Amino acid sequence: MKVLLLGLGRANTAVAKYLLRRGDEVYLFEERLSGLAQDAQDLLADHKVSLFREEPCELVVASPGFPEPPNRPNSPRQRTRLPLLYHVSRT
Repeated sequence: MKVLLLGLGRANTAVAKYLLRRGDEVYLFEERLSGLAQDAQDLLADHKVSLFREEPCELVVASPGFPEPPNRPNSPRQRTRLPLLYHVSRT
């Protein structure tokens, strides 16, 4: 499955690792790459997570702190027109 992550903070870093273990393709939309934690930087440096460049994705997962209004024009969510999963938690 191709999954777009909106933001790569602690929550979506864990989601990315999980998705990669499953064999999914993971893409990232992040506006502040310079402030990422080391785990997140490692995912990008090792080319395990790719930056979003209009790839067709099947699921969008937003980091809990992602500052995107729901209908911002030209946002990754608007371009993909996919359902948006906002809060990911273990049960």
